[in-house]
Amino acid sequence: MTKRTVSRKSPKTVGIGVYDGDPANEINKTNVKWGGFIEGVDEFDPLFFGISPREAQFIDPQQRLLMTYAWKAIEDAGICPQSLSGTSTGVFVGTGNTGYKDLFYKADLPIEGHSTMGNMIPSVGPNRLSYFLDVHGPSEPVETACSSSLVAIHRAASAIQMGDCEMAIAGGVNTIVTPEAHISYSKAGMLSVDGRCRTFSSRADGT
Repeated sequence: MTKRTVSRKSPKTVGIGVYDGDPANEINKTNVKWGGFIEGVDEFDPLFFGISPREAQFIDPQQRLLMTYAWKAIEDAGICPQSLSGTSTGVFVGTGNTGYKDLFYKADLPIEGHSTMGNMIPSVGPNRLSYFLDVHGPSEPVETACSSSLVAIHRAASAIQMGDCEMAIAGGVNTIVTPEAHISYSKAGMLSVDGRCRTFSSRADGT
């Protein structure tokens, strides 16, 4: 699936006061100020996907991005999305929890029928896409941490080879909308202090 353009900004620019040069001396602070930030993560056309604007507020941005960019990926492949209706096309998506539901609760918003489907169960994302496209192949979420997208593609290829589906939409979507995971990864020494990944290098110091 295609990706949105990301830009580097400090946590201060996005209003997150969690950076400290020496987090060992501070509770709930990190010494890693780099990250990839998606512009327009709140932009979504719910009516295009048959979703009411009110329900869209309850839907995790991760699901919104999945719907938007899966559609674009289909078009980029030269396929009319409507032509997939009724086919055994599969959907395999690397996905997981984002923290959106925590923001939801902190905002003290009333729980409605859309709440669970929108932001509490990551597996709903692939299912929502399958339902919208009216495709009848496997519709599976994949959560294997950093390898989720790769495993999703592997499962899609295997499903096609096994005859479980004739074609597949495969990839991954991930948003982190609260700082808690970032802080935890930082304190565990999992993040690169200068924001650079050096995979398989002796200089690697984190993601």
